[in-house]
Amino acid sequence: MAIFTAISSVAATVLLVHKVINDYRVLFSVIKKTSSKFSKKVTMVIDECDGDQVKNEIYEAAEIYLSNKLMSTKNRKLKVSKQEKENNLIKVTMEHNEKVKDVYDGYKFKWVWLEFKCFDNPKDMDSLLRSEVKCFQLTFHKKHKNLALDYYLPYIIKEAKFLKR
Repeated sequence: MAIFTAISSVAATVLLVHKVINDYRVLFSVIKKTSSKFSKKVTMVIDECDGDQVKNEIYEAAEIYLSNKLMSTKNRKLKVSKQEKENNLIKVTMEHNEKVKDVYDGYKFKWVWLEFKCFDNPKDMDSLLRSEVKCFQLTFHKKHKNLALDYYLPYIIKEAKFLKR
């Protein structure tokens, strides 16, 4: 009889813990969804190419600008490469999911480089061309959205053109 009581007690405890964990998961999910609606951050996604596979000038500029910025930051992961044709030119870029913080005129911006592999239909040539999706995520305070669009991104493009020379 004592064993049955002990087993019943353990089973009841397990069920109670399971219910509490599920309740916390639901509560956490609701809090996360609600807080994201009131977030003070905005994230812009800058794709490598637009829908017609045309290179995005902002993406290329960000790649050049951040590549230069990486040399002066404390990032621990750097992706380096060198093409055989290029004499002594080592390209430094961000590693997947790496973050770089930047300050423009006293305003803080955070960059993250993302790369996704996706295969819609491996037999379709257009699908193979779109198998890698690369983008930058630029995150900043939402009250600085106009500053980012009107000044910061044009600044990035201008700096990239200068660095490209």
